[in-house]
Amino acid sequence: MAYTLDYAISLGSNQTGLTLAARLVDTDGANTGSEITTGFTEIGDGNYHWHYASFPDDHRGGVKFYEDEVPGVILAFASINPEEAEHTAAILADTNELQSDLTDGGRLDLILDGILEDTGTTLDTLLNTLVTRLTAARAAKLDNVDQAISTTQTNIVGADGDTLKSLSDQMDNKTGYKLAADGLDSITATESSGKPTNFREWVMWLVQRFRRSKMDRTAGTITVEQEDGTAVTEQTFSDDGTTQQLGGPSDV
Repeated sequence: MAYTLDYAISLGSNQTGLTLAARLVDTDGANTGSEITTGFTEIGDGNYHWHYASFPDDHRGGVKFYEDEVPGVILAFASINPEEAEHTAAILADTNELQSDLTDGGRLDLILDGILEDTGTTLDTLLNTLVTRLTAARAAKLDNVDQAISTTQTNIVGADGDTLKSLSDQMDNKTGYKLAADGLDSITATESSGKPTNFREWVMWLVQRFRRSKMDRTAGTITVEQEDGTAVTEQTFSDDGTTQQLGGPSDV
């Protein structure tokens, strides 16, 4: 069954008024069939249109264009791949038919409905059953994991005979913990560089407050400094002979 294709042929504005011809060639460039002189229409400015309705089935290769009676001078060439052009209308028709069959009431849809009726169930029931089975399988796997953890705790035994489970129970019931004599030595004692924001910084700031601070009675301020004299915070104070007031620290 032959099929139809259309080609646009652009030869340039100096190639007008030509009588064109075409010839099919195979993948080796050898001529196939006979010369074709029909189906050509000049569009203008060296552009032509070619309509041909007799491409043979499974033809692979191309088509060359030349001026009639001058086959030795090829003016244009186009490739032909059958999978890109052959019977695309039939393929589209089959696709549309399949889509129609799958719509509600279509042939395939009715077949599927019949299968569900024969088994005495519905699609909703099948889906609910699947969800139930998946949920049960998931719960079973979680139970297996819990059992494996429990078994591991019991089976791993230390040199002193304690298992992970027994150690865990001992730690749950342990009381009377206290800080070692050198426990605080592990806390980094870095000088504050601004207003403290956590407990450690407040402790260090308090140490700096007593070790290195500057009181300006004229300005009514107390400045806390680092060891190198860098200002850290500033507090305002006042004394009217009866009441003394001290403000909170703020960044300098």
